[in-house]
Amino acid sequence: MPVDSLVPADESERQIVEAALAAEGRLEVVVPLTTTPEDLYNQTAAICKAISRMEAGITKLQPIMGRALLLIKNNPEVYRAAGCRTFDDFIRARVVEEWGVSRTTAYNSIRTVTIHPNLEIERFQRIGSSKFFILNKVADHTSTGTYNRLLQAAENMNLRDFREYVEQNGQISPGETIPAVIVIHATQEIKQQWDNMVQNLRVQRVCDSQNPAVILQHMMEESLGSWLAEAEDQ
Repeated sequence: MPVDSLVPADESERQIVEAALAAEGRLEVVVPLTTTPEDLYNQTAAICKAISRMEAGITKLQPIMGRALLLIKNNPEVYRAAGCRTFDDFIRARVVEEWGVSRTTAYNSIRTVTIHPNLEIERFQRIGSSKFFILNKVADHTSTGTYNRLLQAAENMNLRDFREYVEQNGQISPGETIPAVIVIHATQEIKQQWDNMVQNLRVQRVCDSQNPAVILQHMMEESLGSWLAEAEDQ
């Protein structure tokens, strides 16, 4: 993806996106009822395309970040020169607190490039992080031929079809799709946090689903990956 593709080609779209990013205050002021149909259409189109470009850029940059972090993990002098005693200290102090990337994203990017070290950037981008959650679970116990078939399937299928394909081929237990009910006693505050998360459009887009069960599964897989990687570093 050329860098130019990350910015609007049209000047009017660029102005719309810049104005939206600089906006503050109430939404009814930013997008008032008096907006003309033409302006409303153009604003929506420009912002949607900007979000799509950003997400495409993130998908491509994450494996590059993962590779760089993996090299830092294997070269302690890098994170020690940054004033960090351990690699996890580096993740917390620099990657999370200073540079704004979540711990889960950082560790999952490392795990993905560790499991798939020879994959081209373009394939990382076509497959996407959601399907890599599945690939990462099965890569260690599949043959080279099966692994290559799964990669090809991941490139050509949406998330739901790919998950079913992996289950039907026995790489993932069919039991993972059998409905069940989980009851967790928590506070009203925690419940509200959960409700806000599953209703977040960006979360739904990353998980490729509005289903709370799918979102929960992604959350558990990401947490497990980052926690195990953190434990290995300690």
